[in-house]
Amino acid sequence: MPTGTCYGVDINRNFDTNFGGAGSSDIPCIDTYHGPNSFSEAESSAVRDVLIANRPRVKAAISIHTYSQLVREYVKKIYYSIKTVFILFHFVWYSTILQST
Repeated sequence: MPTGTCYGVDINRNFDTNFGGAGSSDIPCIDTYHGPNSFSEAESSAVRDVLIANRPRVKAAISIHTYSQLVREYVKKIYYSIKTVFILFHFVWYSTILQST
C-alpha cells in the first residue's frame, strides 16, 4: 500500500448517493478514495449545483464513466451500429421510392 502524502479523490465516488459504500475507500492513498465527505471536491459540487439550478428543466441526468478507454470503444460501436441501420433504412426507403415510380 502506498504511504506518505497522497492527493486526489475519485470524483465518481464523491457524490452523496451511497457515499462511502461498497467499492470506495476511506484511505487517501487508494485510487477509489471517496474523499472526506460527499461533494467535498469542486467538480462534484459543480455538477450538483448545475443540476439544482436547472432542476425545473432537467428531466434526467446520466453519468457514464469508466476506468479505461472502454466507453470510447463502446460509443464507437454504437455509432457504427446506428450508422449501419441508417444506411439500411435509407437504402430500403430509396428502393421503395424507385419501385413506386
